[in-house]
Amino acid sequence: MIYIKLKQDGESLDCVTLKRQNDQQIPVARDFFTEYPMPCWKYDGESLVLRVDADDIRSALLATPENTPPRLSPLEFKMCLTSAERISIRGARETDPIIDDFMDLIEDPRLKVVDMSLQSNVDAIDYCIAQGHIAVERREDILAGVML
Repeated sequence: MIYIKLKQDGESLDCVTLKRQNDQQIPVARDFFTEYPMPCWKYDGESLVLRVDADDIRSALLATPENTPPRLSPLEFKMCLTSAERISIRGARETDPIIDDFMDLIEDPRLKVVDMSLQSNVDAIDYCIAQGHIAVERREDILAGVML
């Protein structure tokens, strides 16, 4: 079991720590609990304590809100493509200004995040599919950020 204790500061909950039975403590961001509410809260007069199974906490940490497109680093984005897809796209840059423009943006060192919710990114993936550089059945995996 993992025990989670939230220290209370007036009305707000501030500090979160996961504590395993062997007393190993793991800090957790407060946002985790606002995004992923958990069952079994108990108030002991000083703080809220949660007792959950380790698998429950792991599942909640790995969960992403439904229908939320991922935000990937440029490298993570490229890792969603197969080697054959990357090579095909790279070869098309010389003759296709749309693909060249998209890849220029992806490879710009100032770019930190490829937001797959942006319509321009979705359109670029669809364009690569239409041009035969990406198989149509791979579309959803790429847009979901599934890395290979």
